[in-house]
Amino acid sequence: MGGAIVSGSFQGFDQSYLVNALQMLGENFVGVTQLPYNTTDDEIIRLNKCGVRAIRFNVNRGGSEDISYLDYLARRVYELVNWHTELY
Repeated sequence: MGGAIVSGSFQGFDQSYLVNALQMLGENFVGVTQLPYNTTDDEIIRLNKCGVRAIRFNVNRGGSEDISYLDYLARRVYELVNWHTELY
C-alpha cells in the first residue's frame, strides 16, 4: 500500500509535518509540498531524499508561493530532482 501526502496550505512552508509523516509511513508514500522561491538546492535535495516528489501552488486559497514564481520553481525542481508541479 502507498499513497501521496499533500502538505496543507495552512502549514505554509513548514516542512516538518510532511517529513515526519513520510518517515512514519515509509517509502511507499510520497510527498507534495509548498516551497518559497528562495529554497536552496540543498534543501530541495534533502526533501527529495525524504520522499517529496512534487511542489504545489494553491492559487485557489493561497498559502503557497506567489503564482509569479510558478515557471521558475517548476523548472528548477524538475531540473534538479525531477519533481512535477501541481496547481490547486
